[in-house]
Amino acid sequence: MKKTLLAVPLVLLAGGCLAGPGPWHRKADDVWNKNYQEDPLVTSVLSVIPVYPFVFFLAWIPDALVLNLWQFWSTDLSEKTGAAFIHDNPKDTKVAWYDK
Repeated sequence: MKKTLLAVPLVLLAGGCLAGPGPWHRKADDVWNKNYQEDPLVTSVLSVIPVYPFVFFLAWIPDALVLNLWQFWSTDLSEKTGAAFIHDNPKDTKVAWYDK
């Protein structure tokens, strides 16, 4: 019975962890996108080594444990609208082959 009572708040917290704009790991994604546009070979190597995945993981931790929880439970639920992260748009963007 105690495990069941403990599971309910953990599931509610997990909902707050996964919901939210995730500003730090989204910013890391913007940096990866900009770097890929400028030098795709180096960015690909750093993605395979895995430098970028490690940075994404490190950026995701404060998002999941603090920032998303705060955003979700303090503002998004009371206002009944979610917050979105506004991504950077790199200059002179080349159109990908699948968008042509």
